[in-house]
Amino acid sequence: MQDPTAHDVLRESRPAIKKIIEHLSCFNCYSPPSGKPIDELDEYAAVCTGIAKFQGLIGVPETGIFDAATSKHLKQPHCHNHRSHEEKIFADDWYKNSSLTYCFEQYPDNYLTVVEVRNAFETAFKEWGGHLTPPLRFEEKSPHKDVDIRIGWRYDFGKLSLIGNENANDDAVTECTDYEPVPVQRVQETVKWKDEWVAVSYSSQSKEKLHADIKIYFNEWADGGPTEDSQQFASRIFPQIVLHQIGHILGLGHSIGKDSVMWPVYKNSELHRNDIYEIKKRYGGQFLVDRQRDLEWRVILESEEGISYTEDIVAIPGNHLYRLANGVIWEHDPSLGWERVSGHYQATQIDASPQYLYLLNIDGKILRRAREGKFWEEIDGESRYPKTIRAARDGKELYKLDLRNGLVSSFSNEPGCQWRLLDANSDENTRDIVTTASQVFFIHDDGAVFVSEGAYRQCHLIHNHGEEKRYGADDFELVGSGDRLYQLHASGQVLEWDGMRTPNDPESLQNWVNIGELCELRSIGNIAAAGTYLYAYSNKQDMVWFTDRKNKILGSPAEWVGNPIPSHINLGYIMKLVASEYNVYFLESSGAIYSYSFQMSKSGGKFC
Repeated sequence: MQDPTAHDVLRESRPAIKKIIEHLSCFNCYSPPSGKPIDELDEYAAVCTGIAKFQGLIGVPETGIFDAATSKHLKQPHCHNHRSHEEKIFADDWYKNSSLTYCFEQYPDNYLTVVEVRNAFETAFKEWGGHLTPPLRFEEKSPHKDVDIRIGWRYDFGKLSLIGNENANDDAVTECTDYEPVPVQRVQETVKWKDEWVAVSYSSQSKEKLHADIKIYFNEWADGGPTEDSQQFASRIFPQIVLHQIGHILGLGHSIGKDSVMWPVYKNSELHRNDIYEIKKRYGGQFLVDRQRDLEWRVILESEEGISYTEDIVAIPGNHLYRLANGVIWEHDPSLGWERVSGHYQATQIDASPQYLYLLNIDGKILRRAREGKFWEEIDGESRYPKTIRAARDGKELYKLDLRNGLVSSFSNEPGCQWRLLDANSDENTRDIVTTASQVFFIHDDGAVFVSEGAYRQCHLIHNHGEEKRYGADDFELVGSGDRLYQLHASGQVLEWDGMRTPNDPESLQNWVNIGELCELRSIGNIAAAGTYLYAYSNKQDMVWFTDRKNKILGSPAEWVGNPIPSHINLGYIMKLVASEYNVYFLESSGAIYSYSFQMSKSGGKFC
């Protein structure tokens, strides 16, 4: 008997693969391969990539293999809607009075009582509508053709075959399209509950064309498990389902935050701050939000509780953000969430420039990837010795520091270029390097800072602590942007290098000017720079500050704009602050990542 080929195996497993794809799509974890017809092997590769992405979301090893742990997570009760819901469902005339009406045309025959159904919808409507200003009110009415939202149960519209459902029929179809036609300009959310279907439909009063026939499935797991019967399970999960689906009706898509109601898995009973942010953002143009600064803040990664822990973040122009977690590099897309970009490499460090993303692999090799590209290119094959990499802010140079001897080399990213040695008087005490657009600076263990004058040339001391020997390299932070170098001093002061050097008398702060003195900036815990902008965060003052250094003389006083942190944003210890144009990103010690948009707030901040 002839051994089966790869294509034979794929054909045999196609029903299971289709089911896996259906579920991965609910979590935005599957991207179909391009080209027609679709090659089976390419499709299988896309499935493996999607499985790995899903594994990253749930915090299990990212093998790309559909194992028992992955199956367990994928079999949790979850929403099967994988539309983006980019549209705003309601047109202006729907909420000109900040009120919508709804009615129940039928109720279910089993598992749920009328009171439970009505309470679930009433609570969900109040939850969502109450977070808009003025509040969006939902009022229950008797069934009538003019009611905005109509809720009813339909029976036997189709079947849904699901992974792990022991009662699933292999011949069951995954689409349920056999329901009553809906009028033009009507939208129908079809919900399967047990052996019944609940159809939530609503019609537009405007000429705006809405999407139609959105099918949302609920009946994945009919039983609640060994500790509760079907009725108990229905009573517990139904309010979570309704709260989630009302979010879809209001135009929200799925969230990547597991504490969010809009996370596809039904497990959250209260709106998370990310849900509140999204609903305010979506209807901000129509509803006057009482606190505009609430919209400036966003949680883009929830606290990870030690799973897939974020070790570092990097931001570059264009509001591109990357994070490193357990050797995996992720890129953040404001619309789609996080996407894995590191391939099979195990990164220990990352950095980025406007043109390239760089990684230092666990074996010591250095690789680069064009920002818009898909493939990694090895640019340094020397391995197995400790090193640090830093990218120039203009993208033309990459620097590496050999931690064994303090040697610093540069790579120009030009065709045929080679690594060049920079530090002619290397010092094994060199512990880190910092870059601006055109210069590189060396930081020694004792806190001394040197500036390089180019390949094979002498370096010059620009800063040491003189009599302040109580301070070392761990007691200050340097960041560079454009041609400017900034220092966060151990005292909480923000300093700028004036571009001068005094080799004969390099006393502490000799060439550094306190640019926050006029504004009495104090207790600054983190700084970040992007372009001509400098940002500072003070946890003691609960303030975020920024200043524009464009056309300012080096070392001249700075005018700062400060914005208080809203009470609902509870920032803990900030491990790192990075910036990209008008956005500032906070990496919290818990692994959570927050973003703050100064583009929205710069006109309403506190000027010093």
